[in-house]
Amino acid sequence: MHQKIEDKAIFNSAISAYSELDKFKKFSDFCGFDKW
Repeated sequence: MHQKIEDKAIFNSAISAYSELDKFKKFSDFCGFDKW
């Protein structure tokens, strides 16, 4: 049971890290960083 909670926490932090990365990617696209 405890293991499941830990897995869920890892999963949630992976999702939030992914969404932060996605926000950064949108931001860099907006600023034209992909042109570099």
